[in-house]
Amino acid sequence: MKRTALALALFVPILALTQEPPKPYAPSLMYRPTPMPDRITLTWNGDPATTQAVTWRTDGSGTAVAQIAPADPSPYLDKLATTVPATREALPTDLGFTAYYHTAEFKGLKPNAQYAYRVGDGTNWSEWFHFKTVSDKPEPFSFVYFGDVQNGIRTLWPRVVRRAYAEAPDAKFFLYAGDLINRSNQDADWGELKGAPGWINGSMPSIPAIGNHEYEKDPAGDIKLSYHWRPEFALPENGPKGLEETCYSIDIQGARIIALNSHRQQADQVPWLEERLKNNPNRWTIVTFHHPILSSAKGRDNKELRDLWKPIFDKYKVDLVLQGHDHTYARAGFEKVPSSINAKQ
Repeated sequence: MKRTALALALFVPILALTQEPPKPYAPSLMYRPTPMPDRITLTWNGDPATTQAVTWRTDGSGTAVAQIAPADPSPYLDKLATTVPATREALPTDLGFTAYYHTAEFKGLKPNAQYAYRVGDGTNWSEWFHFKTVSDKPEPFSFVYFGDVQNGIRTLWPRVVRRAYAEAPDAKFFLYAGDLINRSNQDADWGELKGAPGWINGSMPSIPAIGNHEYEKDPAGDIKLSYHWRPEFALPENGPKGLEETCYSIDIQGARIIALNSHRQQADQVPWLEERLKNNPNRWTIVTFHHPILSSAKGRDNKELRDLWKPIFDKYKVDLVLQGHDHTYARAGFEKVPSSINAKQ
């Protein structure tokens, strides 16, 4: 009996020592869509005071719909909710599966009001999310601005976005200055981007600008926009022809936010940009794009972009320009100083 016990005692540690190390969880399994909605994201493609767009993803096995109701303490939101149909778009991925993206737009909402919504297929529902429409009048507001997410999306990005939300829970939106991902057509990157913030994407609207990493060369050598961009975000189509949803403007509470595409067709955006700035009834103007007109990184200088766009910003006295790309922090002002004054910038 003692010999048997000794043999067992020796055998267990040997098993532990010979156990195979864990294998990485395959992205094709981690990011495979199911009937349950995921990648739920709020954006705007209409008036933020009276509309709200939401996108999400499934395996396409059901008919996608969304439900919305005024947010109140009632546990019977499903009885109070209005059902809204959703679009359906198939997206083949590099991971070997096809995902289905859906977009619903809530219209006729009251300004400055809180709503509850969920998305699903009538059986498989997301949780109930809350969002609040913006005011239809000029009022002070805050927002959160992010540079390039791009690297360490799953490991480091959650700390940043969750802390940002904790510090500014009443912000009206998250603004991204491009390069949200690193590899434009790799589904795992988009899965990390949408998964890292968790439920926050479903309650805080996003205003994303396009970056160079949202583009990729195809086999013929032509630079193409990521096929994920439009399914992942429902954005305004009020930009120049051919640049819809990568170049657009949104008016929020007395501010016009303009997103430009600094990677493609920069000159084609000039007439549209001038029109958006010239015919602007808002007190404030904010412009965002990816490549900085004044680079703070060694060896980088976007002179052509600066010569093209900066005179327009000066002409129309743009209040704030937010950019990314260099993975550095810098800020500058462009107020002209009289030549008789010796000043240092």
